[in-house]
Amino acid sequence: MKKNFTILLFLLSSFMGFGQIQESKVIAGLIFRFAQFVEWPNESSIDTFQVLLISEDTLIYQEFDLIRQSHKLKGKPIRIKMSNSLNGIENIQLVYFDQGYEDIINRIDAANGIQPVLIVTYNYTDKLLSMINLVKDKKDKKITFEINKQNIDGRGFKYSPELLLYGGSLMDVKELYLKTYSELLEKTTSLEKLKADLDKLETEKKKFQLQINGLNDSFEELKNDIKLKEEEYQRLNEQIRVKDESLNKMNRILISNTQKSQILEKSLIVQNDSIFRAKKELSELNIKLLEKQKQLQENQAVIYTQSTKIETQQKRLYFSLILAFALVIVLISIYIALSAKKQLNNKLKYLVDKRTIELKKSQEYYLSLFENSPVAVCEFDLSELRDFLFQNTSGGDIQAYLFSDEFYRTSIKKIKVNDLNMQTLLLFGAASKKQFIENYYELFNEESFRGLHKMYIKILNNQSQTEYEITRVSFKGEIKQLYQSFMVLPGHESDYSKVLISMLDITELKDYEREVTRHRDHLEELVHERTKEIIKLNESLYQTNEELQSKNEDLSSKNRQLKEQQEEITTLNEELLESNHLLEDQKEQLEQLVQKLKETQDQLVESEKMASLGLLTAGVAHEINNPINFISSGNQALEMLISELWGHLENLKSKEFTSNEQFRQELLNFDNAIQKGEYHRMFDEIINGISLGVERTTEIVRSLQAYSRDTTNLNDWIELADAVNSSLVILKNKYKGRINVITHVQPNIYLNCSSGKINQVFVNIFSNAFDAIEGQGQVKISTAMNSADNKVFIEISDSGKGMDKDTLKKVFDPFFTTKETGKGTGLGLYITYGIIKQMKGTIAVTSEINMGTNFMITLPAKKEET
Repeated sequence: MKKNFTILLFLLSSFMGFGQIQESKVIAGLIFRFAQFVEWPNESSIDTFQVLLISEDTLIYQEFDLIRQSHKLKGKPIRIKMSNSLNGIENIQLVYFDQGYEDIINRIDAANGIQPVLIVTYNYTDKLLSMINLVKDKKDKKITFEINKQNIDGRGFKYSPELLLYGGSLMDVKELYLKTYSELLEKTTSLEKLKADLDKLETEKKKFQLQINGLNDSFEELKNDIKLKEEEYQRLNEQIRVKDESLNKMNRILISNTQKSQILEKSLIVQNDSIFRAKKELSELNIKLLEKQKQLQENQAVIYTQSTKIETQQKRLYFSLILAFALVIVLISIYIALSAKKQLNNKLKYLVDKRTIELKKSQEYYLSLFENSPVAVCEFDLSELRDFLFQNTSGGDIQAYLFSDEFYRTSIKKIKVNDLNMQTLLLFGAASKKQFIENYYELFNEESFRGLHKMYIKILNNQSQTEYEITRVSFKGEIKQLYQSFMVLPGHESDYSKVLISMLDITELKDYEREVTRHRDHLEELVHERTKEIIKLNESLYQTNEELQSKNEDLSSKNRQLKEQQEEITTLNEELLESNHLLEDQKEQLEQLVQKLKETQDQLVESEKMASLGLLTAGVAHEINNPINFISSGNQALEMLISELWGHLENLKSKEFTSNEQFRQELLNFDNAIQKGEYHRMFDEIINGISLGVERTTEIVRSLQAYSRDTTNLNDWIELADAVNSSLVILKNKYKGRINVITHVQPNIYLNCSSGKINQVFVNIFSNAFDAIEGQGQVKISTAMNSADNKVFIEISDSGKGMDKDTLKKVFDPFFTTKETGKGTGLGLYITYGIIKQMKGTIAVTSEINMGTNFMITLPAKKEET
């Protein structure tokens, strides 16, 4: 039954072209087979195997349900459940994640707790959390799978090697580490860019807040000025009222005098007959009349003076009103400017939001293949163009060299397009790659020549990378502003036959820049026009007290608008707070990614350690072989000697003695035979040889135990001399007989660390030193203790071939090695550097070609006096 199931599963996985049903059968069958060949850590306590399918594909559920009805898993029933979330995962033993659920798998540990769950995924790019990942080949549609051995072992699972016979392979830990490290760098760069954008928005917000605060202060000052003007106006009104009362009083006096004059005139008419008789009285009356007229003139002069003062006060009032109206106009201008700036800020925010969305999309699809890249990318053959440029330029200052339009049109036809992606077709509106390649020269206009000029200069200067802006034309006649990145692929720097050019459409960005410039110019124009209007209004402004009150109402309206702007600022603060929350979420994701990276790095450290042990196995075996030969030879010699002694004793036992004297004589003969055969000396030499072999073997085994000891305990006190000696014992076969190792290691110096880790440091550095020496040479190891700050200095120098400056810069980089393939992983010194940093120490290296290499290590230590 098992054999038939296996054959059926193999046939289905090989002929996936027959449709979705066969693919579902293969997936369901593989999942069941995974469960058969994997052993759970708590398998003995499982009564029923619970399987959760995170998918919307009901065919997989149906096929797996058919398997469940006809098969048991390790003699136990199977129960399956289909969902699109992790609800109810507490008692699940196996989870299958279909495509499109990458975000859910990150939460499986939090949802499941400590329950061991076998995780199976389908076509997942992030393989760090997956244990078994199904992979569908795009060409032949065949389904294979990859096993993440580290995740399976780390969760306590065990799997049978027979599982690999069903089309599986082990994941490359090194590749996963590099991929995760690259993702971390990209997400860190994205986070830094988002933080920069947020800081920029925060700066703009503070700038606007300062402007609003300044306007608030200006409004307060204007309010105070208006209040003062109102008080001045009231004071002037009071003065005018007093003047009016005085004028009314003078008018009443004038009326009274006029009435008296009329009475006198009537008296003159009535007493006309007695004029002559009362000339003296008439003269006196005339004199009085003249005095009254003089007094009247004086009163008129006073009235005229008061009228002049009133006119002066009115002019002052008019001037105050003009000034107040001018201030109101200024406030209106400021409000218009703020409104324009707010519109500009909204457009800037739209641009930032749009770029942020584009960034997020680019992060989601950054692993896409060349054809599905969100960025337009083309591969060019510029070898013919390069030859043409060098043939048509004649030395001199290349940077200042000018090309004619006809030169550019001819040179464009020298550009050969090798390949392009789908995004390039969309960017230029091409119907097919053939149309793009055959009509590539149609995508340039005269404005494109400036961008080509920059690229040509870089080619003439033999530069392999550059970036520039250029104007292009699509097949639909649309003008495109592009930001192009130019890079010569490695190995083609001499002829430019393979050049990769990525094209980013910045047309909208340029439009936004022009829009911002236009808004700024328009704002300046508005300010200029408003300034002229204010000047014009200042020259002709005459308003009444009612108009001033109306303007005060307008000012209140502006205050309400200012409050609305403050509410908008509050809304912006809330949006910024929400952005901060998003950044916190991204930070949490980055921390999870860093944790994954650390776990992968720990796995690499253990892999490197095991690889180092593998490389040392031959040497250690040879070293152990010699003392084992001592023991083996001694054992054979002892057997021979004991056999001879037993022979003598048997002869002695077989004889019959007639007297004690005869027995004593035979014993003397036996003793003489032992003395003559030098059995005592031979026994001592053999036993000493065996003891030496045992001691040597014990020393090698102890050194290996120190090297392979648990590296998680950092609280042991390890003597430095023991660590150095045990490392040299392990590596003795690498230097014995050709390299003179000189050690000056002070005793009683102790390091607070793991013996496994410090031995790994010395083994890595000593091994590299021995490998660097070809033939005879010398390695010197010395230490110096600084008791003042409790630090020990360890110097390791060799007489090897040394390193150049470029190699020296990368000596601590992960996966960098100068050794042949199979002789080094490139992780030894990288791990050494990390261990020393973890021990709060430092490591420095100096080297020159043919002058050897020198390592200087500084570590915290303590010295104990004996």
